[in-house]
Amino acid sequence: MRDKPIGSQLRIILEKMFEGTGITYSDQYVKTDDWYLKYRWTEEQENEFTDWLADYLYKNSQARKELMALSTKSKAACMKAAIQFTSFFGWTTSEKRKQN
Repeated sequence: MRDKPIGSQLRIILEKMFEGTGITYSDQYVKTDDWYLKYRWTEEQENEFTDWLADYLYKNSQARKELMALSTKSKAACMKAAIQFTSFFGWTTSEKRKQN
Protein backbone atom coordinates (compact mmCIF):
# COMPACT_ATOMS: atom_id res chain seq x y z
CA MET A 1 0.00 0.00 0.00
CA ARG A 2 1.20 3.49 -0.88
CA ASP A 3 1.75 5.93 1.97
CA LYS A 4 2.83 8.92 -0.11
CA PRO A 5 0.04 11.48 -0.68
CA ILE A 6 -1.35 11.76 -4.21
CA GLY A 7 -0.23 15.02 -5.84
CA SER A 8 -2.82 17.41 -7.21
CA GLN A 9 -1.75 16.96 -10.83
CA LEU A 10 -1.62 13.18 -10.53
CA ARG A 11 -5.13 13.27 -9.05
CA ILE A 12 -6.42 15.17 -12.13
CA ILE A 13 -4.75 12.64 -14.43
CA LEU A 14 -6.13 9.66 -12.53
CA GLU A 15 -9.62 11.18 -12.44
CA LYS A 16 -9.45 11.44 -16.23
CA MET A 17 -8.27 7.84 -16.47
CA PHE A 18 -11.14 6.66 -14.25
CA GLU A 19 -13.74 8.18 -16.60
CA GLY A 20 -15.63 5.32 -18.19
CA THR A 21 -14.88 2.71 -15.51
CA GLY A 22 -18.15 3.17 -13.68
CA ILE A 23 -16.44 4.00 -10.41
CA THR A 24 -15.43 7.32 -8.96
CA TYR A 25 -11.75 7.99 -8.40
CA SER A 26 -10.58 7.88 -4.78
CA ASP A 27 -7.11 8.29 -3.26
CA GLN A 28 -7.68 5.21 -1.09
CA TYR A 29 -8.49 3.01 -4.10
CA VAL A 30 -5.24 3.82 -5.91
CA LYS A 31 -3.23 3.11 -2.77
CA THR A 32 -4.23 -0.57 -2.92
CA ASP A 33 -2.00 -3.12 -4.62
CA ASP A 34 -2.55 -3.72 -8.34
CA TRP A 35 -5.47 -1.28 -8.53
CA TYR A 36 -4.72 -0.60 -12.20
CA LEU A 37 -5.31 -4.25 -13.15
CA LYS A 38 -8.99 -4.25 -12.20
CA TYR A 39 -10.49 -2.51 -15.25
CA ARG A 40 -10.17 -2.69 -19.02
CA TRP A 41 -10.22 -0.24 -21.87
CA THR A 42 -9.99 -0.58 -25.62
CA GLU A 43 -6.90 0.32 -27.59
CA GLU A 44 -8.81 3.35 -28.86
CA GLN A 45 -9.54 4.52 -25.29
CA GLU A 46 -5.91 3.91 -24.33
CA ASN A 47 -4.66 5.93 -27.31
CA GLU A 48 -7.10 8.77 -26.60
CA PHE A 49 -5.98 8.92 -22.97
CA THR A 50 -2.28 8.81 -23.94
CA ASP A 51 -2.79 11.67 -26.41
CA TRP A 52 -4.75 13.65 -23.80
CA LEU A 53 -2.04 13.07 -21.18
CA ALA A 54 0.79 14.07 -23.53
CA ASP A 55 -1.06 17.28 -24.38
CA TYR A 56 -1.86 17.93 -20.71
CA LEU A 57 1.78 17.50 -19.74
CA TYR A 58 2.93 19.75 -22.57
CA LYS A 59 0.57 22.55 -21.56
CA ASN A 60 0.95 22.25 -17.77
CA SER A 61 4.33 22.90 -16.15
CA GLN A 62 3.10 21.74 -12.73
CA ALA A 63 2.05 18.39 -14.18
CA ARG A 64 5.41 18.01 -15.90
CA LYS A 65 7.20 18.80 -12.66
CA GLU A 66 5.09 16.32 -10.69
CA LEU A 67 5.20 13.41 -13.15
CA MET A 68 8.33 13.71 -15.24
CA ALA A 69 11.92 13.20 -14.08
CA LEU A 70 13.02 15.93 -16.51
CA SER A 71 10.24 18.48 -16.82
CA THR A 72 11.39 19.74 -20.22
CA LYS A 73 8.63 21.28 -22.33
CA SER A 74 9.05 19.11 -25.38
CA LYS A 75 6.22 17.36 -27.23
CA ALA A 76 8.37 14.27 -27.71
CA ALA A 77 9.33 14.11 -24.00
CA CYS A 78 5.70 14.61 -22.95
CA MET A 79 4.51 11.86 -25.31
CA LYS A 80 7.21 9.53 -24.00
CA ALA A 81 6.13 10.24 -20.40
CA ALA A 82 2.45 9.70 -21.33
CA ILE A 83 3.21 6.38 -23.01
CA GLN A 84 5.28 5.29 -20.03
CA PHE A 85 2.54 6.28 -17.54
CA THR A 86 -0.11 4.44 -19.58
CA SER A 87 2.11 1.36 -19.87
CA PHE A 88 2.71 1.18 -16.12
CA PHE A 89 -0.63 2.38 -14.71
CA GLY A 90 -3.16 2.27 -17.54
CA TRP A 91 -6.00 -0.21 -17.49
CA THR A 92 -5.52 -3.57 -19.18
CA THR A 93 -6.23 -3.35 -22.90
CA SER A 94 -9.14 -5.59 -23.88
CA GLU A 95 -8.03 -6.03 -27.50
CA LYS A 96 -4.92 -7.90 -28.47
CA ARG A 97 -2.38 -5.86 -30.35
CA LYS A 98 -1.88 -6.96 -33.94
CA GLN A 99 1.33 -8.85 -34.53
CA ASN A 100 3.25 -7.95 -37.70
